[in-house]
Amino acid sequence: MDVRLQMVFGHRMPPVQKAAFRRVKCNDPRIWKKFNQHYKSFVSTCGLGTKIFQTEADSSYPPTVQALEQADIVADLRYKAIAYADNKCRRVFMGGVPFSDEYKHLELRVGFWNHLAAKKHGRKVGSKLLARFLVKLKDPTPLQVYSALTPDEVDAKSKAIHIEYRKFKKEKSTTSRSTWLEKLADARAKQEQERMDKQSKARQRKAHHRRIEKKQYTSSQELTKLRATENLRRIYRNIKYAVGKDTLAGITLVIAPTSQGDWVECTSKDEIEDACISEAQRRFHQTKGTPPMTAPLNIQLGYMGIGDESERVMNGQYKCKPGTDRDGEVLL
Repeated sequence: MDVRLQMVFGHRMPPVQKAAFRRVKCNDPRIWKKFNQHYKSFVSTCGLGTKIFQTEADSSYPPTVQALEQADIVADLRYKAIAYADNKCRRVFMGGVPFSDEYKHLELRVGFWNHLAAKKHGRKVGSKLLARFLVKLKDPTPLQVYSALTPDEVDAKSKAIHIEYRKFKKEKSTTSRSTWLEKLADARAKQEQERMDKQSKARQRKAHHRRIEKKQYTSSQELTKLRATENLRRIYRNIKYAVGKDTLAGITLVIAPTSQGDWVECTSKDEIEDACISEAQRRFHQTKGTPPMTAPLNIQLGYMGIGDESERVMNGQYKCKPGTDRDGEVLL
C-alpha cells in the first residue's frame, strides 16, 4: 500500500540532498599529511574548536532552537573544512597514461598552453584560470610575461609541448611510473614502520623483563606489493579492453505454464510480459484460498491475527466454528 508522505507527516518532506562524492580511502601517507595540515589551518582560522566546545557547554535536553542553530553552524563549518582540505589535495584521474608526478606536471603545461592559445585566438578564457595553472606548475614567471607573447609564439610553444608530451607518453611513461611507485613505497614503508614501532613499545611495556625484538618493514617489501597490484590492474584492464563493455541483453525467451498446466516458450513481447505478470501475481498470492484466508477463520481471526480469538488460539483455548476447514481445524 502506497501512502503519501504528506498524509503521514502532515507536510511535504524536503528532498534528500545527496552528498558529493569524496574519496574515502587513500593509501598515500603524503596526501594524509597534506590533508591534515590544510584541515588544521582552516579549523584554526575559523575557530571551529572553540565553537564546538561552546556548543557542548550550552547544550541541554531538550535542546533549544538557538542550540540547534549553533550545532548546524558547527556542522556546516566542519563540512567546509573537509571540502577545503580535500580540494587542496591531489586527485588522480586514471587515463591511458600511468600516473606519475612528471606526467602530471607535463599535463598541466599542456593545459596551460592550450588555454593561452585559445585566448590568443579570441576565445573566452579567464585570467584566473591561467594563473591557477601557473600556481600548480610552481612557475614564478608572472602571467603578464606569457600574455605579452604573440599568437604565433604561443602556437609554437603549444606545438612544442604537445610533441614533448607524445614523446614522454611513448618512451618515458613506464619508467616515470616506476620511479613514482618507489617514492610511494618509501613513504608507506616509513608510515608502517612507525606504526610497528609504536606497537613494539606497547608490547615491551607489557612484557616487562622479556626483550622483544623489533620488526623491520622495508620499502622493498612495500614496492613488491605495489608492483603486484599494478600488474594485476594492467592484466584486467587489458582483458576489459579486449572483451569490451559488458552489457546485459534484453530478455528474449521465457518458459511459463499455460492455464492448462503445459509449459511453453514465450518469445513475443506481449507473451513475455503476460508470463512475468502471472508469475508475480502467483508468487505474492500464495496464501489465497488457504483456511486462514477464507470464511469463517478470516472473519474471526482477521488478516492481522490481532484480537481475542487470536489470543485464544495462542493459549490453546480456541474452539472452531461450524464450517471451518478440516485441515485448518486440526492445525488449530
